[in-house]
Amino acid sequence: MIPTPVRLVLLAGATALALSGCAPATDGPLIFGTSEDTICGPVELYAHPALGTELRSDDPDAVIVITRVEPINPDGVDYIGASVMPLDPDGGGFMFSAYPPTEQFPELWPLAEEAIGASFTSATRAAIVTEFEYTATGTASVEGLLVHYTVGQSEYTARTHLRMVISDQDCDDGDL
Repeated sequence: MIPTPVRLVLLAGATALALSGCAPATDGPLIFGTSEDTICGPVELYAHPALGTELRSDDPDAVIVITRVEPINPDGVDYIGASVMPLDPDGGGFMFSAYPPTEQFPELWPLAEEAIGASFTSATRAAIVTEFEYTATGTASVEGLLVHYTVGQSEYTARTHLRMVISDQDCDDGDL
């Protein structure tokens, strides 16, 4: 039997090791900016919305592979899934549309692929497009996304700062 002080040291060391491996770093090359923005749409148009955010890397050599996407504080919406699609080099960096966004991106959406396992570099202009389903009565929202990814053997997490609101009231209402 291991003496109690040694067991405590081993337990503390094992706990520290386990905790250090649980949280991916947030300082990876995938960047979404820091400004908090909200996009709002009426439920009549966006009961099944697509929310897209541009994927950007600040490391020209990094090959980023998306491993998981999770919504932040979804309220009144179900997260269905995520895709990655190319963006027009001269187009906008995000979108809010009915799902699938074929009207907004008739040529690009057919090139979309499942986000999990998708890879890209800074030379690729692409967006992550998330699919949601409105399940609320009233206002629904998602505070953003956590995008988990790897670069080589390193694991990272990046947070988007675009809040999506779907409402059965006027989007100009200060309560949203």
